[in-house]
Amino acid sequence: MHSYYSRHIQDLEVYGHSLELVIKVGKYYCDNISCPQKIFCEPLSFLARRYGRWSYLVEERIRSISLELTSRKASSLLQLFHITASSSSCLRILQQYGQHNPMHNKSIYVGIDDFAYKKGKDYMSVVVDQMTHMPIALLEDRSGEALDNWLTRNPQIQYITRDRGRCFTEAINRIIPGVTQICDRFHLTKNMTDTMIPEIEKMIRQTKQKLKYEYPDRDTASSLILQDIFNMGDVRHREKLKIYRESLNLKM
Repeated sequence: MHSYYSRHIQDLEVYGHSLELVIKVGKYYCDNISCPQKIFCEPLSFLARRYGRWSYLVEERIRSISLELTSRKASSLLQLFHITASSSSCLRILQQYGQHNPMHNKSIYVGIDDFAYKKGKDYMSVVVDQMTHMPIALLEDRSGEALDNWLTRNPQIQYITRDRGRCFTEAINRIIPGVTQICDRFHLTKNMTDTMIPEIEKMIRQTKQKLKYEYPDRDTASSLILQDIFNMGDVRHREKLKIYRESLNLKM
């Protein structure tokens, strides 16, 4: 025995209170002359990582929340669980989670999208199993060797959900040309909006381009709208609206 020191490890809350484990850990001499490590510490691999300040349960809680939210929101939400973790710590745990990517998986339904390690600067790729909704790989780039290698080692994939990014489209067409590519709902709506806005701008006369059809005047449009309103409902209601409309015309 050489000496003792105390390790402080944060664990999950107990009855709404934060819990910190203070563990007395021993240091020992090494009697092996050929060993370069003269003094070694008692390991706590059953509870936490080496030099870790959180238990395995706390790390799993941080990882699960960080996968669903941004790092700042995850850090704020973890405070409700009496867990202290900065936004950088949340990202660091996710980065450790991506260091052991399984190069092979059995899923044939996957989704691929951008993953921002540092927003506005460093972008990676995340692959998600569409059946379990769980990430299965974090790749170091969006259009590079890491993405190509992962697609090459997973030829069983049949359906890939992606965004409108050209980098993903080109990589998929080059590596797995026979896969079915599905554009996600957000970008389908974006495509529809981008197509409709110019037509609507023409209709409200914000452009000088010639319309393909005659634009109705105010009186004609008002009459058509009223006609559609009066035709709503059953026969009894339509008869009442017809009498009301005739009375208004007589009054005018």
